[in-house]
Amino acid sequence: MNTYRAIVRFSLDGDDGTYTTKFRSRFQVLGFQKIGTSTWNNDTLPEANLAQLADLLRDITNVSGISAGKVKLDHIWSYVDIPHSGAKI
Repeated sequence: MNTYRAIVRFSLDGDDGTYTTKFRSRFQVLGFQKIGTSTWNNDTLPEANLAQLADLLRDITNVSGISAGKVKLDHIWSYVDIPHSGAKI
């Protein structure tokens, strides 16, 4: 089973911290560490957790629906790859 590297950055408009806090706890459960303002990183994300990450990204993208229109997604950026050690370019 592969291990993945994942980085996610997002910004929410109109959030009083409620949704950012909910998303923070979900990132932490998946082993992500906060590395900047709304930027999360996990260098060793197990393949088994990719579906949970996809669910989290879907919820961030749909925050307007979850919050009854009170909070809107400004932007989301995500990057996932399989890092290869010792690769020669």
